[in-house]
Amino acid sequence: PSDVDVSADLEPLLAAYAAVLDAADKPKPEPLMTRESNGAESQSEFNRTSALQELIQAVEATGFIFEPWQIGAYVTALRTKPFVILAGVTGTGKSKLPGVVARLTGGQSDLIPVRPDWTDSADALGYVDLQGIFRPGRLLQDARSAARQSDQHWTCIVDEMNLARVEQYFAEVLSRVEDRHPSPEGGFVS
Repeated sequence: PSDVDVSADLEPLLAAYAAVLDAADKPKPEPLMTRESNGAESQSEFNRTSALQELIQAVEATGFIFEPWQIGAYVTALRTKPFVILAGVTGTGKSKLPGVVARLTGGQSDLIPVRPDWTDSADALGYVDLQGIFRPGRLLQDARSAARQSDQHWTCIVDEMNLARVEQYFAEVLSRVEDRHPSPEGGFVS
């Protein structure tokens, strides 16, 4: 992208980061959500800045060390697209951050380790065995579990994606994830 495009993309991110830093200097915020008389949570009371600050504090309390901007960037990426790739040096917590965030926000996560011998989508999505029985792969099993428990968010962590050629074992998944369309309730679905 051009310098102008990069600047346009960075400005909102830097503004959000500045807001997080400003919030860190303020006293503890009010609860994120309030319960209505029927037990449901009021979405109108939700404050993203306060929620992110509480999440950052909760992650720190787990003993893992992530910079606030890393947590904020990860959450922003999740809100933008349902598929996030974390890249970086080995041992920096790329596989831990999504699991910790999922757990702290009431979600589920599953870590699927990629093997170097993955040359097709059978391990991720599944295959038909010699008896003609479909054997679902881990990713498909996670997708089914998530669909059955739609009241909870799910994070599937595909660990060490670069050990095998992504275009060989993940092409169908990437294609479907990118096939997003507007939802009648607002937002997008894939």
